[in-house]
Amino acid sequence: MVVAHVFKATGLSGSESHLLSLARGLRDEGIESHLIILIDPTRLPDTLIRAAQTQGTPTHLVQLNHDLDLFSVPKIKTILDSVNAHIVHTHLIHGDLFGTLAAGKRVVVQSRHNDDRFRHNVIVKLLTRYLASRAKTIITISDSLANFVRDVEGVTPSKITRIHYGLDPNEVIHKAKAGMLREELKIKDSPRIGAVGRLTEQKGFEYLLEALARVRDNVKEAHLVI
Repeated sequence: MVVAHVFKATGLSGSESHLLSLARGLRDEGIESHLIILIDPTRLPDTLIRAAQTQGTPTHLVQLNHDLDLFSVPKIKTILDSVNAHIVHTHLIHGDLFGTLAAGKRVVVQSRHNDDRFRHNVIVKLLTRYLASRAKTIITISDSLANFVRDVEGVTPSKITRIHYGLDPNEVIHKAKAGMLREELKIKDSPRIGAVGRLTEQKGFEYLLEALARVRDNVKEAHLVI
């Protein structure tokens, strides 16, 4: 069986790392993965491409000249035909749009990674609802996101499946050294709070900073490490 993952990328972040991990996991189950990466020619995801090549996952690049570049659809379809894809797994708004339209009669699985603000737009809601009607399953990464897809996007609840995901700690834990961060930051005896994520508004770090200020009312020496 062949699964084609369709998504737009400009680098290697959380969702892209998940896709690389997913491709490895599917390979272990005897399922072949292909990454169809929608690209902005001015921001090539070189790190992602190299990582995919290193682990032996085939990549196919399709240039997007703008957000509604429908000329990408036949290009994606050509790739789907050439790799004999059985399932089209789409990710993020561009992947959902162009991948679903290119899939034809193939099984479509869509994954939602974020409750983006633009998804509240009426036109976007109508579009995502239509695209969801073409999909067999909508995967969400949390119960909260499942509720968003149901209540905001208006997707039929029976189509929504929640599957938590994350990165395998065994891939990086060998690099860890107990006490290294405390030593580097000179906070050996201070309580610390850790947070991992991109510094974007969507991640809500401002609320974490507000919370830290309240924590420090009682624990003066507390530190936040982002």
